Amino acid sequence: MEPLIRLHIDEFCDIVGTAGEVDIAVVLGALSIDVLSDLCFGQSFCTLKDEPERDRILEAMEKSVQMVIREGSMHRWPRAIWKVLHSKKDVITRGYVYQKAIGAMMRQINTQSDREDFFTNILQARRPDNGEPYDQRELMGEAILLLVAGSDTTSTALTVIVWHLLANPETMQKLTQEVCDRFDSAAAINYKDLQQLPYLHAVIEEGLRICPPNPGVLPRVVVDRNPGCLAIGDQIFPPGTEIGVCNLALQRNPAYFDDPESFLPERWLESSLLKCDKNAFAPFSYGPRSCLGRNMAYMEMSLTLALLVYRLKLSFSDPEKEKKYGFDVEDAFVAIKPSVPVKVAKTWNTEGS
Repeated sequence: MEPLIRLHIDEFCDIVGTAGEVDIAVVLGALSIDVLSDLCFGQSFCTLKDEPERDRILEAMEKSVQMVIREGSMHRWPRAIWKVLHSKKDVITRGYVYQKAIGAMMRQINTQSDREDFFTNILQARRPDNGEPYDQRELMGEAILLLVAGSDTTSTALTVIVWHLLANPETMQKLTQEVCDRFDSAAAINYKDLQQLPYLHAVIEEGLRICPPNPGVLPRVVVDRNPGCLAIGDQIFPPGTEIGVCNLALQRNPAYFDDPESFLPERWLESSLLKCDKNAFAPFSYGPRSCLGRNMAYMEMSLTLALLVYRLKLSFSDPEKEKKYGFDVEDAFVAIKPSVPVKVAKTWNTEGS
């Protein structure tokens, strides 16, 4: 998996490094789509190379998550109301990401390949109750979920981290120094060694804390077990009650994190005296519904950030505007992120592999 992820990140650095100026949120979104489509379906969508395709699929993914959250919030309302909430154009736009995911799934079903990818295992899976394969409708749902949820969350986390690194030059310098001191060339960068870099890990954790990719509530239902009710503090919740915690509010709560509104990777270092309650840190959620792609996300984020600071030099296109407005996201189950225009130049470490 690492060589394939690395291949796409090197391509990302090559393309972005010659662009002069890019929206880093957009190109990181394209990178995550290319990585995930290749890992899931055995074939990249190549959105980094194809700008019209990139823009179309990113817009489709954004519309998709916005519409899903509306429908999920109003599932008890008559379906006729949904037509008022969603324009025909939005429905058509969303359909494109479904078309891409389902098309990739069908190619996977109809193509014999020796390479094993994520969807290979899904196709081979059988129902635990009767041993039958899953039907095409269920497979379509998995394909769409993998593409949308898997790529959008990682690109959001990376965009958050890059924005805060650019807004905090001393932090960027510390990270760059740590990576450059450890590796003699970009080709030498690998995930095993990156896992030994404490400041890189701290930067990633702090990005996930200050703006988690799923910033809102992931509700749970109180189950009907003996004694039947759930007590949280002095509140009693009967079975059937939906409860949850807003992830962003939890991870910015001063009861658990000192100076929670500031981007301070140092809080994650062992030597830090800053309050940092890891029990209040849940960017991937907890329990049986926690994110299955956690390890892959850490690998992609670590490799992307390390190669980015090693090979490229970024700066805000409009520093005053970024300073004035900051970085805010819209909660649509996953975070809808703003555009982040940046200027790009290559460093002396220009080789990719």
